[in-house]
Amino acid sequence: MEEKRTRKNELDCLNKIKESFLFSNALKKEFDNSDYSIMSAILSSAHQNENSNDFPDFFFDGGIIEHFEVTTAGEDKKGSKYKRDSANYQRLNEEEIKKQDNEFINSPYQPHSFQTITIENQHNGFSYENFVKSFKKNAEQHLCSLSKSKCVNQTIVFLIEKQGGSLFYPLNSYQVRFYRISEDKQLLQYIKEEMSSVDYIIYRDLDRYEIIDLSKIDSLIAVARDCSNVKCGPMNDTYIKLYIDW
Repeated sequence: MEEKRTRKNELDCLNKIKESFLFSNALKKEFDNSDYSIMSAILSSAHQNENSNDFPDFFFDGGIIEHFEVTTAGEDKKGSKYKRDSANYQRLNEEEIKKQDNEFINSPYQPHSFQTITIENQHNGFSYENFVKSFKKNAEQHLCSLSKSKCVNQTIVFLIEKQGGSLFYPLNSYQVRFYRISEDKQLLQYIKEEMSSVDYIIYRDLDRYEIIDLSKIDSLIAVARDCSNVKCGPMNDTYIKLYIDW
């Protein structure tokens, strides 16, 4: 079940990027220094690897796309604490919803009335430091898989999806500017030194995405910024259910 859910997440992420790049503004494009015709051809021809357990996740004409997640949450041997907390909250939410459903079903009939329940869960403990650590750890794992594959001489795209609280630069007491990987000097330097076998990075953060042509990374590093002041906010999961008596 977990494998099917992971594969669905990968496909959903790619399809959202593909839809946004080719057809609509479903996601906001924060940065793109790729050649449109090349990236269009890559995304248009991308399709799933029929062998879901094998590297890579997707093929396109002339290359591959490998998807992985990074997180701003703390990680240990069991993975992301945020994911474990989310699963636990979901279980508790389902129990609470079942309880509310039973109370509604067994309550006196009140025609044309309605009521709502709202369940909120807040997640904390996110940071830029966690993000950098997660990025490097997951990149190294997938670079290792790449080196063992037969794909090294093809065009390589890493599709990286961030989970957890949003990263931002505080501008003042009222305004923030969302973080961009394309202007992070520290991470770009790491990418240049350690990810030379990768041609493109597509980075998705919630409703935003960036496309980085790594053949142009030196020009990005030259104008990039120090991100030591980047902050990370909490995440709120909100579930609302409406009950209506007709």
